[in-house]
Amino acid sequence: MSGCAPSSVEEFYSEGEAAAASLAEEMRRIHSKEELRAAIPKLRRKYLRIAKLAVLAGELAAKGGKPLPPCQASDELFAEIARLYELPGGRELLISAQAESLKLLE
Repeated sequence: MSGCAPSSVEEFYSEGEAAAASLAEEMRRIHSKEELRAAIPKLRRKYLRIAKLAVLAGELAAKGGKPLPPCQASDELFAEIARLYELPGGRELLISAQAESLKLLE
């Protein structure tokens, strides 16, 4: 998993910020349950990227790296998740998109 992974706190921050912003942007385009259902494979991949970055960042921190500051894009991402949860069936669809990532983080 760490073949072409970031090697510094700054790189993790930059990649994490970009991954969260990309996921939020993808979610911003979704306005119906059908659009959300169609986007699940792409959302799943983006969630996995963020989870992998989090695992690698944790490994770097365990080796004495500095903790990463909160990512600014996370507020945008949180707002989009909350919006999509409000769609009928949206919560269940998003949970299904997040499931594999959550297992990786356990």
